Amino acid sequence: MLLTLAGTYVFNYSGVKWIWIAANIGTGIAWNFVISHLLGMCARFDQTGQTAVWAGFASKMGLASGPMLFSFIVGAGNYSALIALALVLLAFATFASAIPAWVLDRGALTQT
Repeated sequence: MLLTLAGTYVFNYSGVKWIWIAANIGTGIAWNFVISHLLGMCARFDQTGQTAVWAGFASKMGLASGPMLFSFIVGAGNYSALIALALVLLAFATFASAIPAWVLDRGALTQT
């Protein structure tokens, strides 16, 4: 998540072509690892698999509706506000997933 946050912050300097390319590649790679890890955490907490399915559904709904909703923020080219909001939401997601990740890493849940 920290790499995703850093890569998203770098988008502030995307006026330079190679920075934009590097930020896209970096966040794309990092986010692929993050989302699979988060879905795996959902699966570990719920042995029936329903939570992982709903988390995947929520992820896809965000991918489908997010660009439309955030286009209102960009409006007349206000990309800095969009990047700042993305950073706030990603930071919130980082903190929201930290406790469940800590619980799983400590082995508090046993897989049956």
